[in-house]
Amino acid sequence: MRTTIERRAAAALAALVCVAGATGAAFAQQPEETVTVREALAFLITTQAVDTGDAARDRAAAVATSQTLSRALLSALATLPLTSSSAAFTYRFNPALGTLERASESFGPFFVERAMTAGRGRASFSVNWQYGRFTRLSDMALRDGTLVTTSNRFADEDEPFDVETLELRISSSSITFSGSYGITDRVDVSAAVPVVSLSLEGQRTDLYRGTRFQQATATASVTRVADVLLRAKVNAAQGSWGALGVGGDLRLPTGREEDLVGAGSVGARGFAVLTAGTGNVSGHLMAGVSRGGIAEGFDFGGAVSLNPKPTLTFAAELFARRLAEVGRVRQATSPHPRIAGVQTLRLVQEEGSLTETHAAVGFKWNVGGMWLASATVVLPVNRAGLTAPLMPSVSLEYSF
Repeated sequence: MRTTIERRAAAALAALVCVAGATGAAFAQQPEETVTVREALAFLITTQAVDTGDAARDRAAAVATSQTLSRALLSALATLPLTSSSAAFTYRFNPALGTLERASESFGPFFVERAMTAGRGRASFSVNWQYGRFTRLSDMALRDGTLVTTSNRFADEDEPFDVETLELRISSSSITFSGSYGITDRVDVSAAVPVVSLSLEGQRTDLYRGTRFQQATATASVTRVADVLLRAKVNAAQGSWGALGVGGDLRLPTGREEDLVGAGSVGARGFAVLTAGTGNVSGHLMAGVSRGGIAEGFDFGGAVSLNPKPTLTFAAELFARRLAEVGRVRQATSPHPRIAGVQTLRLVQEEGSLTETHAAVGFKWNVGGMWLASATVVLPVNRAGLTAPLMPSVSLEYSF
């Protein structure tokens, strides 16, 4: 991994004027060095030149903001939604015929689990690719340079006379290798190993009285294994009406927390899932509770699968999760402590839970034999946390 941070001096900026008088703020050169993604992000957030008259408060707010943004990125990457562990081809024993038969005509949804299990001795292996280009942090745009981190404004003026803005370009590409195996007709175990490539580029700019100065730049990239997911699922009941299942997940802290691709601690989740219908149309409902990892929370989701023909399944899904104590970043304004008539804006941390909601649409196609190709697009439903306008995903699965 190569990560560089560069802080550039602006020789033309001899002083930053807060009000009628002048106060100087020097920009020292910082040479290239190898740092973590978390450090690169913290550098961009905490590097400040605007004189707010309260350096200690500025530092505390910047550090808290950096930590909250890191947690938002962690929640988007270290717990990124993985495709369902259910095998596309599911089987059950028909006692009347004395043979195995397909348990469902559908190949199932993408992210919402389904209650059916693959069947004793049945296995599947899949490779999934997913890409995300993150553009917003809650209601704040990240990539267009309009995110104001600090500013000073006269109370009788509409625009700030000294303002710092941050531009962040964050993207991720992940390849997930997963497999499942039917221990019995009603018990499946599975594992998923995601390999995440994370890229971060950013710059911080100061605009004083119409004159722009590049204050700091940072770039970072990393490719490594994220947190590994282990899952077990039990088909508690099954019939022509559908199925009911329960299961549990275990996320192992195999990803590096410093590179924002790992939670840094073990996470556990229990879930229940109800599948209604085994024919050309089926519905799925799922709910789960999480402990450890990034944060405690719960999740729920629903999906509808439609089979226009035996080799093709279309699916539409809606799923959400609520994470406790993740926090938010917002802009807060307060009077300048030393200069009357000047209002100071800064980014601050706001405690609280975070609810992220996404929708997904796509298809699964039996291209031949036991091979299945699929493609889906994930879209944000609300602006909570770090979001991408869309996250495309494609995968290839083989069952045997």
